[in-house]
Amino acid sequence: MNEDLAPPGPLAPGGLRVTALGGISEIGRNMTVFEHLGRLLIIDCGVMFPTHDEPGVDLILPDLRHIEDRLDDVEALVLTHAHEDHVGAIPFLLKLRPDIPVVGSKFTLALVAAKCREHQLKPVFVEVSEGQHTTHGVFECEYFAVNHSIPDSLAIAVYTGAGTVLHTGDIKLDQLPLDGRPPTCPACRGWATPAWTFSCATRRTPKSPASGRRKARSVPPCTG
Repeated sequence: MNEDLAPPGPLAPGGLRVTALGGISEIGRNMTVFEHLGRLLIIDCGVMFPTHDEPGVDLILPDLRHIEDRLDDVEALVLTHAHEDHVGAIPFLLKLRPDIPVVGSKFTLALVAAKCREHQLKPVFVEVSEGQHTTHGVFECEYFAVNHSIPDSLAIAVYTGAGTVLHTGDIKLDQLPLDGRPPTCPACRGWATPAWTFSCATRRTPKSPASGRRKARSVPPCTG
């Protein structure tokens, strides 16, 4: 997108707002912000790689302007998996606030740690696996195994006083999963219940990008 969107209206008292700072109608820069009771939870923080008609641009970031003046309200950054379009922008976020807890599976955090070392960053990691719950301020997260083209991928249920969101991340249905983990995600198993307020799911996986990128730019967010 090339145009700024109008800022969102006021959030109803006790309500839940979900804002996508990227990853809508595009492959890349996946980043979703949950807002409840004045606090923020972020799921994923990825980059998008430029097309051939964008010379001199190496990385396209989520539009972090949406949260730059609210970094102290961020409870945690929770990760679904370690593809670049979901984790590639983490160093840029952590340079704004290095102590944001970064939550993810063992494999995902190992790749993120290597990326952060390149930027001389030492994140605060919280390792989780399927079946576990974590609490981050007003948000509670539950983790489910999902299949994808990279090991140790997770879906995340976000529980709030205003309702529950199931964020699956990128998924595929695989009878022979890469890491041998059968899916435990309710959406993958056909488990439907009125307890789910709504779900966020993505299905496409980008091709592996070239390495050695340096420059970066930001583009405006999509808000919903």
